[in-house]
Amino acid sequence: MFWLLINFPFFFLQSVVTAEGNVFTQIQKDKDLEIKYVREFTDDEIKVTSICNGVSCLRIYGKI
Repeated sequence: MFWLLINFPFFFLQSVVTAEGNVFTQIQKDKDLEIKYVREFTDDEIKVTSICNGVSCLRIYGKI
């Protein structure tokens, strides 16, 4: 597991990324909003779930 903290002081934005196995979780915060991205990597595809204000979106990327 690792984490990465990125601060953007001019934009009041903070982003933290953690990794456990094949899943990367990113939580991005600014003054009013929190967005969570969950990226799951497999041999054939990447699944990205984005969650903000109780709304989620699942995107699946596959090999060409």
